[in-house]
Amino acid sequence: MIEARALTKRYGERLAVADLTFTAPAGQVTGFLGPNGAGKTTTFRMLLGLAAATGGQALVDGRTYADLPEPRRVVGAVLESSGFHPGRSGRDHLRTITAAAGLPRTRVEEVLHLVGLGGAAGRRAGGYSLGMRQRLALAGALLGDPRVLVLDEPTNGLDPEGVAWLRTLLREWAAQGRCVLVASHLLAEVAQAVDRVVIIKSGRVVHEGDITDLAADPGLAVRSSDPDRLAALLTASPGTTVRPDGTGRLVVRGRTAEDIGGTAARAGIAVHELAHRPAGKSLEETFLDLTGTGPTSTGPTSTGPTGTDPTTGPAAAPARPAAEVPR
Repeated sequence: MIEARALTKRYGERLAVADLTFTAPAGQVTGFLGPNGAGKTTTFRMLLGLAAATGGQALVDGRTYADLPEPRRVVGAVLESSGFHPGRSGRDHLRTITAAAGLPRTRVEEVLHLVGLGGAAGRRAGGYSLGMRQRLALAGALLGDPRVLVLDEPTNGLDPEGVAWLRTLLREWAAQGRCVLVASHLLAEVAQAVDRVVIIKSGRVVHEGDITDLAADPGLAVRSSDPDRLAALLTASPGTTVRPDGTGRLVVRGRTAEDIGGTAARAGIAVHELAHRPAGKSLEETFLDLTGTGPTSTGPTSTGPTGTDPTTGPAAAPARPAAEVPR
């Protein structure tokens, strides 16, 4: 299981991750979703000990990554697909990892076939396509037969067949009682594979729960005399998301009609319309609403200072935490 407890990261005055709290349980695939720059990679770097948290904790089975006795046997991670020597073959790249991590060499051929690179294992990795490099990075993460998988944008470079293959692999991994945490900026790419989602925007959680819950709350449409001030008042409460819909109305989730009407009345804001929105929105539309990345998403939102991912990570989790080098 993965836990983030009030996890916070600042780079100078820039708040990248803000009081992030969520759980990724064993036996499920959890999607860690948000637009580019939302803080996904920064969160993963703190989880893997590659960046020091400003506050809070990131834990794997109740321990920090640094406290895991054999980290590669517990956590397999992919943060990018370029952590290999271009002159080495895919097979030799994996052999180097097993030697450094003290893992059995027999796992190399097993994972090569598992990720579909058995026929290309003798080729130089520098000549691999982006999709093949993604598979090689995943193979490295699987070498330790870990009970936790942490994957950042794993579908990048994969063709439709490869995406379908990856979904099957993740589902099978979770079915064995293992924990899988997958980051993506596109819900559509992982919707068929994940059981639950954690959605973040500007380094803050805006939704956490089963994926089936995403489309269950279409929200309330509100038209008022002062939408900006009403949005600011409503989003002062945790768990509330607000966005304009492009027609002069606000779309509010996480508050009842009574809450909204009462808040407006106390502030002296006239409410001209307050109605439930029609159900039947797609998961992707709901995701865009929550993250404020839809075509009409401008104006006030539920989150605070902009968070960014100022760093990128290695191809797989290190045997021990590396020094933090922001860039």
